Amino acid sequence: MVGALNTNKNQKTVVEALKLVPTGRLILVGSGEQEKELRTLAKGINISDRVDFAGQQEDLSSYYRGADLFINASEFEACSISVIEAMSYGLPLILSDTGEAPNYQKI
Repeated sequence: MVGALNTNKNQKTVVEALKLVPTGRLILVGSGEQEKELRTLAKGINISDRVDFAGQQEDLSSYYRGADLFINASEFEACSISVIEAMSYGLPLILSDTGEAPNYQKI
């Protein structure tokens, strides 16, 4: 996930969902007021070893190239630059049904 760590971006739901994917890893690229809460949540559900907090990054290319998929769970999104960037790297997308997401081809 790429974006500010805030309630609108809904990283909490994704962290909680990771519990259901025993071999999955999550990289959160960005910073914000929710970081401490997200770290506490990951620790509380015993997945903190599978959640990486990368902080704010200038160059995202290595994150996109190293990813198996891209998730955007925002509760509100007009047009997400990070989604467009992920698409440009050919990543499969998991998106909440907001903003431009309904216009992308669904599989």
